[in-house]
Amino acid sequence: MISHSVVEPTISDFYSSYLSWNWPGWKLARQDGRTYFFPDGGAVQRPEQGALIAVQDASGNSLRLQRDSTGNLQRASSGFRWIQFKYDSHYRMTGAQENNGREFVYRYNTDGCLEEVEDADHHIAKYGHEGARCPTSMAIDGRPVWSAQFDESDRWRTQEPSDSHTL
Repeated sequence: MISHSVVEPTISDFYSSYLSWNWPGWKLARQDGRTYFFPDGGAVQRPEQGALIAVQDASGNSLRLQRDSTGNLQRASSGFRWIQFKYDSHYRMTGAQENNGREFVYRYNTDGCLEEVEDADHHIAKYGHEGARCPTSMAIDGRPVWSAQFDESDRWRTQEPSDSHTL
């Protein structure tokens, strides 16, 4: 016996949005007036080369995302505020600087996993890893923040904040 089911659309922020070609790229417009802009992306070699390049709200306020030829985000700006990013030869972000001069540094372990983030006030967030998998723990200035457990297929199982409540 064949049965048929009716699938109802899930109403989301993108319900009734439309996608249109807007030379030299794509425009995704939502009903609330927010619009997302993407480059052409026809000959990309990395997903980042087709990533978001701007967002504009219904009032005309915009966030511009400037990318280099490899798709790495170089600068995010809105009005007179901006943040610039630096990368290493493996496309990993190594630094960020805000327009007010505040700088952030990102460091990686030998497996290429994010190991430390140092903020402008020299606070250090350290990430623990088991091999090359996703971070399994985080501590800020030596104080544990959370730890995570993964199953044998590297799927996330649990995450516990430092106050021992399981998420």
